[in-house]
Amino acid sequence: MSDASARDGVKAPPRAPAAEPLKLGTFSVGLPVKNLQASKAVYEKLDFAQVAGDVKQRWVVLQDGTTKIALFQGFLPRATLTFNPGVDYEGKPLKESRTSASCSASSRSAA
Repeated sequence: MSDASARDGVKAPPRAPAAEPLKLGTFSVGLPVKNLQASKAVYEKLDFAQVAGDVKQRWVVLQDGTTKIALFQGFLPRATLTFNPGVDYEGKPLKESRTSASCSASSRSAA
């Protein structure tokens, strides 16, 4: 309640329960590296573990919790940010949230 409301004897309206955040998908960072083995070793010391890719093919994806970093040797010109719509950090489909369901319904009714 603000000071002005308290002085005037006006109660603040009750707060609505927090809405579930909109879940659209996940992001990962792709980094070009000169030495994939050495770069991979650095991230593994920071508790990242390889979850995809192949060193022989010169790319790996490392993950720590919900954070993913892709390392590419020799074919990525600069750092990139990748968006993976509709999936969580494990690659599983996201459950449709209340907000995304209403967005989907709105887009269907507008068609």
